[in-house]
Amino acid sequence: MNRRDLVKLGILFSPFLLSGCGNKKADGTNAPYLEITPKKTGLYSFSAPLPFNYDVIDEIAELNNKYTQAKITSLYNCVPRPIVDEFNNCMQAGRGHNYDIKSYEDFAKYAKYAMKKGFHICYLLNSPKPFTEKDYREIEPNFKKLLDFLEDIGIKEIKFGNTQVASLVNKYKKFRLSASTCLEYHNITQYKNLVHNYPNIDLFDIAEDENHNFAFLKNLKTMFPTRNIELMVNEFCFKGCPARISHPGGDFCNFDCPKIFRERTLFQNFYHSAIIYPWNLPYYSALGINNFKFSSTPQPRAIFSDLGFVKFYLDCVEYGVENVTAQDFIDNMIIFKFDKDIKIKEDLMVKDIMPYLLDVGQFIKHGHECAVRCGTVCKYCDQQAEKAEKFLSKYKV
Repeated sequence: MNRRDLVKLGILFSPFLLSGCGNKKADGTNAPYLEITPKKTGLYSFSAPLPFNYDVIDEIAELNNKYTQAKITSLYNCVPRPIVDEFNNCMQAGRGHNYDIKSYEDFAKYAKYAMKKGFHICYLLNSPKPFTEKDYREIEPNFKKLLDFLEDIGIKEIKFGNTQVASLVNKYKKFRLSASTCLEYHNITQYKNLVHNYPNIDLFDIAEDENHNFAFLKNLKTMFPTRNIELMVNEFCFKGCPARISHPGGDFCNFDCPKIFRERTLFQNFYHSAIIYPWNLPYYSALGINNFKFSSTPQPRAIFSDLGFVKFYLDCVEYGVENVTAQDFIDNMIIFKFDKDIKIKEDLMVKDIMPYLLDVGQFIKHGHECAVRCGTVCKYCDQQAEKAEKFLSKYKV
């Protein structure tokens, strides 16, 4: 074969080379799609906000005695507002006011109490707000005092949402680090480069837009088999929020999220969130992911005390949903509701609405494509929402 023939072959076959062989899965194998057989591979380990209330901490400990499939093993929080305002949203974001916490020692008494109950405590320095050197010099004395304080009371892990904070923590102290959802990382290379500079990271909290991206999660776990991957199960914020980083960094000129929520139907809001159904945990577990996280939604984290959603979710994990009503599901799983008085006939069960809920198989096959197909090539979530609304309209009281 002469050079001219080789060039012709190169031109003829170049589209196939560039396409990467269209039958390959996202993880590089030769099957058309990623396939996951659901399997529980370990205890489901949950984290939840640290309550500033001894009775609620006791209640969480009692839940751990009740459940065998899942347990709350870690509690997270930080000193709330107004004390945290001394950092001006750099490093710490208070997420609400709690005027009963008047000092760092007030925080310490609840953290120490929870540690005696067997809970791991993670301190949040996960504001994503970037800061200048001038900003830092103004808060540096308080920051160093905070690190000394955390070390003195026995806290060993800090969650960060900004690499500036991770660098400063490592400069002064030896803490374990965990990467917050607030980093908003969406590709494996970001995590690879992050760990290169901060090898003391032992847990990734995944940005919620990737909760249903099974190909991404599988490959991330393959790359970092010894690090834990944690997924938020009840974050109501919609996928694709343009203000996901700026919003946690401060309350000034917030993005108008309610405007979008109000223009969507109840189930459109629900299906465009990244909430994980309790019965889908085995699909994540099959990938080696057994760490999950409760947000304090809809309560501010600074006053977290209502365990209603937590109990509902863990009950579903432990006992299944055979006897769970559709009303309980809507009340506890669909968090952002403008119509607070949605009433469904008592005899309608979760199993009856299952065909109208989102199918995890759709995301196992296409979750890695949501960022480029949603609303254009794929309208699955909106179509399911329309079916759910139509079905439930027959059962509203």
